Amino acid sequence: MMYSNKFAAAVKVGGKILREFDDTVYVPFGSEYSLYFKNLNNVRAGVSVSIDGKDILDGTELIVSPNGTLDLERSILNSNLSLGNKLKFIERTSAIENHRGVGGEDGLIRIEFRFEDKVQSDLKKLLRDVKEGKVVMSGSMGNGGLLGGQHRNDNYYGGPYFNDKYCASSLDAVGSTIDGTRSRTLSSKGMGGMMMMNCSAQASYAAPAQEAASMDWMNCEMKREVQTNDVGITVPGAVSHQSFKVIDDVVFETVTHVLVFKIKGGNATKKVETAITVNAKPECKFCGKLNSSTSKFCTECGAGLIIV
Repeated sequence: MMYSNKFAAAVKVGGKILREFDDTVYVPFGSEYSLYFKNLNNVRAGVSVSIDGKDILDGTELIVSPNGTLDLERSILNSNLSLGNKLKFIERTSAIENHRGVGGEDGLIRIEFRFEDKVQSDLKKLLRDVKEGKVVMSGSMGNGGLLGGQHRNDNYYGGPYFNDKYCASSLDAVGSTIDGTRSRTLSSKGMGGMMMMNCSAQASYAAPAQEAASMDWMNCEMKREVQTNDVGITVPGAVSHQSFKVIDDVVFETVTHVLVFKIKGGNATKKVETAITVNAKPECKFCGKLNSSTSKFCTECGAGLIIV
C-alpha cells in the first residue's frame, strides 16, 4: 500500500491488496482490478483518478470520509451514476498499438487527492441551511461570520452525508459533489527481439612454446531472442452496479497531493500468471524456501526474492 500525507492507496485484484515493488504492481493480463483508498485524516478527502493518461471519473472527485475507506471498481462515463464498466488490464499488443497508438502514460495510475477545508465547508452548510429554513437565526451577520445560528433538527449533521458507507465526487467547479454507496462486493505486443548477425571469423595465437596454433570461431546463425511484453493498458471490463449520488456541502483546500502506480503484466523475461498480493509468500528460486510476505531476501540461502 502506498502512503503519503495521511492518505493511503492500493491496487486490488480479487478483493486482495497487491504488493508494490517500489511503485510497481504486477497484474496478470486479462484481470479486473479495483482501487482502494484509505483516508487517515480527520476531514474528508477528495480524490481524482487518471489511468493511461485519461480521467476515468468524468471530471468528478470521489470523497473518502474522515478515517474512512473506499473501493473504486469502475469508471464514470457520461455522468452515469448507476452503471459503469469495471477496470480491466490487458496486454498492449501490436494490433492495439497500430490502431490506438502508444501513450506516454500507458500503464500509469495517477491518484490526486486533497483535503476538505472544514471551516469553509461548515460555513457553506450553514448558509445553505439558513436558505432552506433548517436553521433559525437568532443573531446577525458580523465580521464575516454567522452569530447565534441554531439547527431545528439536531440530528441533521448525522445524516447520510457523513456516513462512512458513502463516497462522493465533485461535478463542477462550484463544489457540486457525487456521493455513492457500493451496491455489492467488489470482484475488476507482439514479440520483440534482437537479431544477431551472421558472422564467421578466424583467429590465431602463439602458444608459450612458440608453437603456432589456430582456432576457428563458431559460425553464428541468425536467431531471434524473444522478449516478453510487460506493457498493458486499462480497458472497460464487465458491467458494475457501483452507484453514486450528488452532495454539495464540501469545500476543498487548494493544495493537492499525488500518488502514482505503475501497473505491469510481468518483466522482460516472464509474464505474471498470478497477482502478487501482500500476503503471498515468495518462494526462493534457488533453494525453494518459502519466506514470509515481508522478506526481501531468502532466510535460507540469502538470495534476493525481488527479481526484476
